[in-house]
Amino acid sequence: MSDKRKSKVSKSIKRIYNVAQYESLELVVHYEEEIEWETVAERQKKADNISKLLLNDFKKTRLDVFNELNASEKKAYFKNLLKSMGDVSEEDLLGQIEG
Repeated sequence: MSDKRKSKVSKSIKRIYNVAQYESLELVVHYEEEIEWETVAERQKKADNISKLLLNDFKKTRLDVFNELNASEKKAYFKNLLKSMGDVSEEDLLGQIEG
């Protein structure tokens, strides 16, 4: 029989949502767990289980946060930026960005 080993598994999900013009929401869910394992396959299975828990927690946290703040995700597109800037042409903007 082999000895049990211990590993510290650290996993995070981070996502930034645009919720309004010039306003964003950063959502981070982080897990740090210590696991005991005897085989590499057992270690991988336990790490995969932590990933599943993390994903489920992230999805629920996202729903809870958006519901509590009465917010929704807004898509940010380059064309929308141009419209908000008025008479600036796409070429002028690209020239400014490229320097």
